[in-house]
Amino acid sequence: MKWTILELSDYQKDQNQSDSSLEELGMDELILLKGIYALTRQGVTPSRKRLVEFAEASHTPLSEQQVRYRLEMLEEKGLVMKQKGRGGTKLTRKGYVAAEKLKLSLS
Repeated sequence: MKWTILELSDYQKDQNQSDSSLEELGMDELILLKGIYALTRQGVTPSRKRLVEFAEASHTPLSEQQVRYRLEMLEEKGLVMKQKGRGGTKLTRKGYVAAEKLKLSLS
């Protein structure tokens, strides 16, 4: 894949923003970001219910209300985009870059 100069500068900007975004997040938000990333990679829609299950499996039990609130916080930071109905939650480009960095830092 060839990258244009503009795309490369946008990607670099997203990487720099994701560094500061990750530093501002609590453990619950990091778990949810990781969950959205993992579920999406598996081809599963990351619903609140599935994210509750993912958090429990990660030894961080969260209620559906806690997940809802933390997703709102992630959306305010520009890391996720919530969709109505069965659309679930999707990572923004900035969120994807942050999740990739998170995945690397946990490896």
